Amino acid sequence: MESFLYDILKSSAKIATEEALDMDWNELPLVLSTNELLLNGPLEDSVNLSPVRTEGPYLSIDEYMDTYFRLLRADCFDAIRVGIDDLKKNKLDPRDMNVYHKITIPGILPSNFEAGIQLALRVTPCQPVENWSTSSKLMFGNLLCLTPSGTFKDAIWATIANREEELLKQKDGPVIVVELCSASNSSSEAECLTALIKANGSILMVESPTYYRAHQPVLKALQKIQPEDLPFEEEFVSVDGKSHLPKYIGSYSYIDGSIIYKSLPTYCPMSTFLKHKATSKDDTPLDSSQEKAIKRALKQRVALIQGPPGCGKTFIGIQLVQLLFSITTLPSSPILVLTYKNHALDEFLKEMVKLYPDDVVRVGGRSKEPTLEACNLNEIKKQSKSDTLASQIGELMAKQRNLKPLLIDALQELANARHFSVKSIMEYFDDGKIEKLLVGCDWSRVRILSGTGKWVDKSYICSLIQKMKNHIKETMDSYSDYYDEELAKEMQPLIKRAVEEWSPSMDFFNQIDKVATNMFQPT
Repeated sequence: MESFLYDILKSSAKIATEEALDMDWNELPLVLSTNELLLNGPLEDSVNLSPVRTEGPYLSIDEYMDTYFRLLRADCFDAIRVGIDDLKKNKLDPRDMNVYHKITIPGILPSNFEAGIQLALRVTPCQPVENWSTSSKLMFGNLLCLTPSGTFKDAIWATIANREEELLKQKDGPVIVVELCSASNSSSEAECLTALIKANGSILMVESPTYYRAHQPVLKALQKIQPEDLPFEEEFVSVDGKSHLPKYIGSYSYIDGSIIYKSLPTYCPMSTFLKHKATSKDDTPLDSSQEKAIKRALKQRVALIQGPPGCGKTFIGIQLVQLLFSITTLPSSPILVLTYKNHALDEFLKEMVKLYPDDVVRVGGRSKEPTLEACNLNEIKKQSKSDTLASQIGELMAKQRNLKPLLIDALQELANARHFSVKSIMEYFDDGKIEKLLVGCDWSRVRILSGTGKWVDKSYICSLIQKMKNHIKETMDSYSDYYDEELAKEMQPLIKRAVEEWSPSMDFFNQIDKVATNMFQPT
């Protein structure tokens, strides 16, 4: 019975995978199903791939999300799908897709991140690789498609989890570590592994021409977005045509108009700046279209500025950042700059570093600009970690030095004020507090003689406390005086020594000071 149910569930899963073309956008697997992979013709001809609306609103947020998610997914996978089709027809240009054959599995290990497995694959590139350390082949995070049969009807998707140079330079052939895309493969992990082991040595593998790691997090994040939480819905979906000012611009906003206009003062109302026009050719470095673009960008929550190479888009971006920083009502949150290419980001940030040398952080390690090394996030984290620890230690030592004279005065004041009578303690302390005061002391190393001439030990303390409790109960029952001279005489040396034991001493703090000084002494 259990086997029968398992077969039904397994069949249902396969049917669901094969019907991926009919799934809702937020239920689609992140990689292509077998049916999608083996489609004839361009993927954009799919019936479920809708074009972007160039005019008018979308019918709903769901339609908007569906359109863009499917287009992004198609953009990610169309190159590998076309490449596989060309490979099967024996007309693939080697420059269009990397192909590897005679794949073997020298090892299997558990996944570092999920309850799955990783496979060590020894690969044979169809095109020789001279230097793996500089090669763009088999990049970390990229997508691989393996086929045990060579037909791709049994496609198994995996991502590159490790491409260490030492592994790639193995004598018997380069080795990489991959992680199976278990949630997206049409077969279970066990079935995939079995198929790969059976075909060991004859497995065919292709690498996605489109870098999967650049698309996968975006696709994953889009599927998690709740439609009602989509930002800028008025601009992107309903397209209401109204002007929506950014939240940080209001009637009290001022801006440094002199950044682009010589004829404007350093600070003027935002409304004055937006209405202003250049008084002459020398008044602004912008042409009329650039001037218009900047003002449109400042008046809208979303602005698109486009143009051919060399038209000044980077220049406009730099001017916009300067203007934004000058707005008096701008929030304290940072300005995020994203570019499609690393080179474009470097060119932009080189100008930003000149303007704001201490306020630029570059994320990512693929920059080739020496001038941006100091502002790379990884470098800043390394530097701030050591600087922060050193500054924290310095601050603590300074605080310790400043507090020491105050501590001496406080301890002296405490010693001078330590005048009490057993009567006052017995009147203001209940039996529970006196018990904690006495029992909590370490009497093993503080051996004194009590008023009766007996040595103090734990049993003696307990018997004395019980005697005190009995006395308190008797006085409460008879409404007589709480204080008892004989009991007070017996307890006085104990209470006095207990107070001394609990009170801090200067010797104790001197010991701490000595330890701390030795610990943080510069080497």
